[in-house]
Amino acid sequence: GINEALSRLFTSVNIGCKTYTSGEEFIQEQSQKDGCIILDIRLKGANGIVLQEEIQQKTNMPIIFLTGHGNIQMAVKAMKKGAFDFLTKPFNNQELIDKVKLAIKTNKDKSILIKENKKVGEKLKTLTPRETEILTAIAEGKQTKQIAASIGISINTAQIHRANLMKKMQAKNLGELINMVIKHKSLKH
Repeated sequence: GINEALSRLFTSVNIGCKTYTSGEEFIQEQSQKDGCIILDIRLKGANGIVLQEEIQQKTNMPIIFLTGHGNIQMAVKAMKKGAFDFLTKPFNNQELIDKVKLAIKTNKDKSILIKENKKVGEKLKTLTPRETEILTAIAEGKQTKQIAASIGISINTAQIHRANLMKKMQAKNLGELINMVIKHKSLKH
C-alpha cells in the first residue's frame, strides 16, 4: 500500500519513481545512479540499516528513511551511517517531496563538485615542483616579489612560472586559481 501511495504522490509532482517490494529486489535490479532512495527500517529480509550499508557500497544516491517504527536511536544510527534524512509515519506529503527534491539537488551538486575537484587534481599533477611551490605561496597570499625572494629566483622567472601554472590550471585570474586550490583542499579532507 505504501509503495502505491508514494508512487502516486511522486507522479503527481512529476518526480519519476520505481518501487520495490524488498531490499534484495532493489539490489538485484538497481541500475539507476541518479535519484533518491526512500527506505523503511523494517523490510522483508534484511533490515533497512543493513540494506543502507549495501546500497552505499553500490551507489551514492541519498537515502531518506521513512518509517513507522523509528526511534531516536535508529535515526541517529541511520544518520551516522550517511542517511540524508529520517522521517516517521505519518508524514507530511509536502515535507517528503521537499526532502526528496533537496536530496536529489544536493547529490547532483556534490557530484559536480567531485568531478570539478578531480579535474583540478589532474591539472595539479601537470605542475612542475617549482610551479607547485609557487602555487602554494600564491595560495598563502604572497606577492610575486615575495615569492621570488623567498625561493631565490628573479621576479621575471617567478612571473614566468606563475604564467605557466595559470595556463596549466586554466585559470583566468589569480582569484580563480586560489579558489580552485582552496576548494580542492577542502574536498580532499
